[in-house]
Amino acid sequence: MRIGVVGPGSRGAHLIRQINSVSETENMEVVAICDIYEPSIKNALSLVPNAKVFRDYRSLLEMKDLDAIVVATPLHEHARVTVDALNNGIHVFCEKAMALTMDDTYAMAEAHYRTGNILHIGHQRLFDPKFLKGMNRIHNGDLGMVTQIRAYWHRNNNWRRPVPADRPELERFINWRLYREYSLGLMTELHPIIFRSPTGLKSFARRGAWRWQHQLLERRARSRRQCRPHLFLCRWYAVYL
Repeated sequence: MRIGVVGPGSRGAHLIRQINSVSETENMEVVAICDIYEPSIKNALSLVPNAKVFRDYRSLLEMKDLDAIVVATPLHEHARVTVDALNNGIHVFCEKAMALTMDDTYAMAEAHYRTGNILHIGHQRLFDPKFLKGMNRIHNGDLGMVTQIRAYWHRNNNWRRPVPADRPELERFINWRLYREYSLGLMTELHPIIFRSPTGLKSFARRGAWRWQHQLLERRARSRRQCRPHLFLCRWYAVYL
């Protein structure tokens, strides 16, 4: 599989390393990169020195024998690049979050269904074996009735990145996550988390806000002495009590 990477910055470079690590066993190769920031291009070429360099993604999409692209651009660019690629007959792995607006997500989904080309959004936690195992244990009834889910995502670092002193005009380009025009902040970058258990419990975690179904609260009140199982989900591991 011949792959192009649009946006080989910090996340794009990480994905290039992942592709390189399985290139022989999975028959995958990064053959092209596209960016307009020279430090990102230079770093990407250190990982895939034979990759062709583009500064306009539309030119990359015109490559012959290109099978798929990775979209790791700033969020507000996801939809445009993805839709153009799908329309060109190219499969897409797009980094999370999916897009900046709901209209953008609909446009991406419509292009996927209409063309039949693959669109995969990189929510890697949905495919993490430990979380899949936890979900299966719930569905199999191993934990009994789950009445509460506590979700944690601990992060305390700075999104601001250094801007070259001689290029102050790159502030918004480099620090796009800090501006409303390009990012929706924590709501997209660290993701709301939605769960549904076999009991019908629904919880919507948004920076500590929780919604509970009334019947579960009533059921809990009727059986105060019974200890219910709890499921703790953390970023790197799952612990079942």
